[in-house]
Amino acid sequence: MLGGVFMIQDKIIAILNDIDEDIVEYDGKNLLDDGIIDSFTIMEIVSDISDKLQINIAPEDITEVHFKTVSNMIKFVESCLVADKNMME
Repeated sequence: MLGGVFMIQDKIIAILNDIDEDIVEYDGKNLLDDGIIDSFTIMEIVSDISDKLQINIAPEDITEVHFKTVSNMIKFVESCLVADKNMME
């Protein structure tokens, strides 16, 4: 399982890097507050992650908390993957 987690992290980072390298290089506390991303970027991130990882992200789950940092995004996507897997069982 640990290998799968790192693989997902790598895929998410690659997606974010394709959108804007500044997202991955950012080391602050809030990508939104610091102007690195905006609502349009979030929608692009959600769309790309949904398409490339084949997961469902519910509109009500698209909140600032999930997109403040790359770490938060990874945790959020991992939780979506777990939720999708649980729904399939």
